[in-house]
Amino acid sequence: MEWTEFPAYDMIWTDPPWEQKMVNFFQTIMKRDSGKEAKNTITAIITQLAMLSDNKKLMVVEYSITGHELVVDVMKKYGHTLKAKHQRTYDKRPFLVLIFNQDIDLFDTKNESELITKTLDKLENINVVFDPFAGIGFTAKAVRKAGKKYIGSEINPHRFKRLEAINK
Repeated sequence: MEWTEFPAYDMIWTDPPWEQKMVNFFQTIMKRDSGKEAKNTITAIITQLAMLSDNKKLMVVEYSITGHELVVDVMKKYGHTLKAKHQRTYDKRPFLVLIFNQDIDLFDTKNESELITKTLDKLENINVVFDPFAGIGFTAKAVRKAGKKYIGSEINPHRFKRLEAINK
């Protein structure tokens, strides 16, 4: 897996695959959808995420409660500083919102889309949000609703087409 250069962005808000079993699932889906095979480990994926941004930019990573230690450890290795951990529940699934490099206040809500939108509404210095694991565009919709510019990356071509439709 390699990243290419992306236009300038102010922060990363992303939801990478949660643990190796989810990576395996998404790789199976990608092979079914496109015929392309990917063999990435969760550690390699989190390492690529850590290398995408310097350790001064705000990075928000949504991750499972179990396994989040890997994210924190890899980010620390690449100079990112964990500023806060917030537990949330979405669709009865508990997860953590990990905030790296800068202190921010999350909007207090149970609605995941509103969490992103209302938090971004309060961040006046953030204009462009990058999501390197864009999926089907959940974060894209919330960022656009906040009136911010969105850049997304998705390896699965079928999921990317859904993401393109959101950004038109």
